[in-house]
Amino acid sequence: MANIPMEDLSKLNPAFKRWSTGPDGPHRLLIPIDQVESFKANLSLLPDDARLPWTRHKVRRGENLSLIARQYGTTSKAIRQANQLSSNVIHSGNQLIIPSSFKTLDNDPATSKKQHRKITYIVKRGDTFWEIARKFSVSTNKIAKWNQISLKKPLFPGQKLVIKTTARTKLALSSSANPFQSIRYTVKKGDSLAYISRKYKVPLADLRKWNADDLGEHIHPGQTLKVLVKKDG
Repeated sequence: MANIPMEDLSKLNPAFKRWSTGPDGPHRLLIPIDQVESFKANLSLLPDDARLPWTRHKVRRGENLSLIARQYGTTSKAIRQANQLSSNVIHSGNQLIIPSSFKTLDNDPATSKKQHRKITYIVKRGDTFWEIARKFSVSTNKIAKWNQISLKKPLFPGQKLVIKTTARTKLALSSSANPFQSIRYTVKKGDSLAYISRKYKVPLADLRKWNADDLGEHIHPGQTLKVLVKKDG
């Protein structure tokens, strides 16, 4: 969601050693400042069923990891990792942290077929991964994965992208409650791209992408730029 490589996130947050943060937060992660707004937007688009809820479970007599994993819709491996268990051996009375997720339903081909439908999206001039992700209420990482492309590679008009839609996506597309709008900003004397990105609290990289066809070496007074802003601000 921050549109940065995993290794960069790890380097920025060396204190985190495990596959996930602990359940007793809050925890704070460092991300590059120019990715903050796009990260917040991607996070707001993340559906509830893609988030990772935590549950505490007290082991009862006769239970095993496989049984508990099925109960919470997760895997034995995930429970072992979360609790730093070296094997599947557990005992009555043990307290376990359970990372559960409704995403496991997607492993059922019948369920997945009913819930997901592939569509082809044709990239338009000025489109960015972030804009397309926002449009379809999915993450930029998912778009990259579905199309086997890198988020660092530029998009070009006419390019075809596979998007997996759900009932949730259709609802988002039909809703008029889109929190973003496109405006045209007229450059004033003394303006710079960095100043405009700070003014509207958008990543500088996205500002460049939105105006890739119109930007030269410098911007000049009177020039108009496309900016995506929140409707409430």
